[in-house]
Amino acid sequence: MLNRFRIFFVPLIPALISLFLTLSLGSCARPKTTKLRVFGLPFLGNAPFFIAEEEGYFAEQNIEVELVRMDDLARAIPALIKGDLDVILGDLRVATLNAVALGGTIRIVAGISNLGSTQTGSMVLIGTSAFTETLDDPEQLRGRHIATSKMSIAEYYLEKVLSAVGLTPSDVVLRHDIPITVRHENLKKGAVDLMNS
Repeated sequence: MLNRFRIFFVPLIPALISLFLTLSLGSCARPKTTKLRVFGLPFLGNAPFFIAEEEGYFAEQNIEVELVRMDDLARAIPALIKGDLDVILGDLRVATLNAVALGGTIRIVAGISNLGSTQTGSMVLIGTSAFTETLDDPEQLRGRHIATSKMSIAEYYLEKVLSAVGLTPSDVVLRHDIPITVRHENLKKGAVDLMNS
């Protein structure tokens, strides 16, 4: 009986080793690629994301990114909640809070800014050189058209900048009707004097 077992078992050893190696190598195979649909506007604040994509860091982690173009973050938030987008690069705004209040599940997983007690926020006002080079008095901002996003962090910062020089949002013309994607074009055409970003 022992001899029969030995005759049966010995030829199985190479087969078992082969099966073990196959299973082991299979488990070491490259993990499945994760596909993400991402909304992100080409702003300087989002540069780390675009650099990571260009340098291949996502590919190294088996992440395939599809950039989805939309003209405004506020429109991207419903798409995120519905599952049409997986990730949004953007700031916290009223539309985000409204979505959460209505039962939408949103998670901030990689915040890129911190407004703690020892830090200040940042906002950039962009204007043509013809306008900004002659700007030497805050009063020159009065009545100017400024493209901004309604009820956003950027608009909040703008209000703080204006108040620091003795002005209020009612002293300027806030243009909420110009999508972020075409603000530079409107600035060049003279449709707005400044835009925030």
